[in-house]
Amino acid sequence: EVSETTVTGSSTDGLQCNLVDRRDVDKYILFEKFCYSGLKHVGVELLQDMDLHGVWRECQPFLGLIGPYWSLRAALGPLLETLLLLDRLLFLQEQENVEVRMLPIFDPVLSPRNLAIIAKKFQA
Repeated sequence: EVSETTVTGSSTDGLQCNLVDRRDVDKYILFEKFCYSGLKHVGVELLQDMDLHGVWRECQPFLGLIGPYWSLRAALGPLLETLLLLDRLLFLQEQENVEVRMLPIFDPVLSPRNLAIIAKKFQA
């Protein structure tokens, strides 16, 4: 059931926003909490004149793209990073008077970025 709902945007700024459908209200509240949490995490105070509801309205048409984007990024990101690292390794191996190794520098469970390229150039 779709119904007109008025929700207070936050307890601090008294922002009033008209959202249609309870799911939209829930998504907006989660977005607002995410903004507050992210800004607090980096030590930035929320500006009093910041229009979170305006930001929400601008981003709302793209909500359907966020899930697929992050899914592709999560699936293909490590693959692309590995290909780039292997390309750099191959480039260095093709150079003359260079000894190159790729070594794990810590446990790969901690991060997929656990590889380092070590190159040593010899004097000719």
